[in-house]
Amino acid sequence: THFIALGGDVRFAASRLGGLESAEGSVRFVKEPDFIAFCDQLAGEQVDGLVDRYRLPPADAETLVPALLAYRELLLATSAEEITVPDASLRAGILLDLAVGEDARRREDFNRQVLASATALGEKYRYDAAHAQNVARLAVRLFDELKAEHGLEDRDRLLLEVAALLHDVGIYINRRAHHKHSHYILSVSDIFGLSREDMGVVANVARYHRRAPPQKSHLFYMALDRETRVRVNKLAAILRVANALDADHMRKVRDVTLVRQEDDWILEVQGAGDLTMERLATLARSDLLTEVFGQKLSFREAAPCA
Repeated sequence: THFIALGGDVRFAASRLGGLESAEGSVRFVKEPDFIAFCDQLAGEQVDGLVDRYRLPPADAETLVPALLAYRELLLATSAEEITVPDASLRAGILLDLAVGEDARRREDFNRQVLASATALGEKYRYDAAHAQNVARLAVRLFDELKAEHGLEDRDRLLLEVAALLHDVGIYINRRAHHKHSHYILSVSDIFGLSREDMGVVANVARYHRRAPPQKSHLFYMALDRETRVRVNKLAAILRVANALDADHMRKVRDVTLVRQEDDWILEVQGAGDLTMERLATLARSDLLTEVFGQKLSFREAAPCA
């Protein structure tokens, strides 16, 4: 259960409690017991005391306690374990809705909050943030390069980015067969803005970032409808290559470009240092991409920039 709270009063509480801040700084996460205790602490305060202690304007101090107590009661009526507090106000949201031509901006803000929630989940399971972010960057780059072939939507791009960020969280349980542990963790986790169906896609895509591609014997995969299985295949094919491009976790690959030829595709890679490991890993893990898109993939280092 997600409890999302908007407003200056709850943002004040989140800042005082030092809630976990997302990587982008646009969202704070406050644990339920901390918020309840803070509300109880303020319940007996007078307006003058709030003004003096927290340097609040009198008008803000008058509404602070009633507003927080209302949030407190709503929170207690749910099973949420934390409050998600975006750095946004209801007033700003209404103005944004009234603005013309702001659809892209709204999607961008939504995506940022989804990725912030995914990042918080990764941190919970002590993921390798630098590797995860690099694989996510390469995955969306490949997604964009393959746009004409995969026919997927922007929503799928976001799900791929989330899966790429979290593909290794299963290492928290055990490095051995960690792709299976990643699937389990993600299938039972919540990420802000993603439905259970979305999380099913994310979990399956992360599951197939290494080792065997999707099989008819994999019950969790076969439980998906046919259309979703096709989406998972395409996204997992991309993630396998993106992960291979950072095989040694040294972030040597800077950019990739897909060169289409009649009989095969060439992945032209811009990087620094020896890319032998990345080359071997990419060729080994491009099996699903070849199966899905019908093109064999080869690896070519781009000429160094002058």
